[in-house]
Amino acid sequence: MPHCDPETLALRSLGEAVATEADEAHLATCETCQVQVASLRSVVTTARSQGPVDLIAPPPAVWDRISAELGLVTEAAPADEESATTHADVVSLTERRERRSARSAPMMLAAASIGGIVVGGVLTAAVLNGSSEPPATVAASIPLEPLPEWDASGSAELTVRDSGEQVLVVNLAADQAATADGYQEVWLIDTNVEGMVSLGVLEGSTGEFVVPAGIDVADFPIVDVSLEPTDGVPTHSGNSIARGQIEA
Repeated sequence: MPHCDPETLALRSLGEAVATEADEAHLATCETCQVQVASLRSVVTTARSQGPVDLIAPPPAVWDRISAELGLVTEAAPADEESATTHADVVSLTERRERRSARSAPMMLAAASIGGIVVGGVLTAAVLNGSSEPPATVAASIPLEPLPEWDASGSAELTVRDSGEQVLVVNLAADQAATADGYQEVWLIDTNVEGMVSLGVLEGSTGEFVVPAGIDVADFPIVDVSLEPTDGVPTHSGNSIARGQIEA
């Protein structure tokens, strides 16, 4: 059976029960699709953890590009009108799924936010800013030491952007984890190893993770990378690959 289409994976990460029985059966056994849902869900969790935000209206060109990607048909208002109104043709869900099978899950998340499923300002900022990042200052840089039974090496760097936003950059080389069943997840943990915050899935050996607003790194100074099974359970597996501590 082919993998689930990106729209289904994106909506499942948002908590929507839209999959068919065939999709449900496939998701229950396909590790690739499960990892994609887990990765997208971490983005949604991070976005929702930001709390209320002021959404900035993007330039018209942004929505034009999204409309073109989604295959929406628009009508331009007469030139003598002061403002233009855009109308989209109604398309059946079945037809749209057939047309969207080749589109990426991130674009489906953007489309969902257009339809009213807003996950904070994270996705809007990603569309507006593209790959550019605001200036940042390095606040801390630490090595990540492997835990017993793991052969791994890496580092973590905490940066602070001019806006005050904190970003953790993680680099980890762990061949065992790369070939093991499951996926790698990055956490901030308190010194009692009781309270913890998930920052998201580490895909590959390098990743950047925004620290949720309101989280003080001084209270959660331990950077932890774990190997998580694809079982849908959001809590830490207890199987840590490497750790390091940010000193106050």
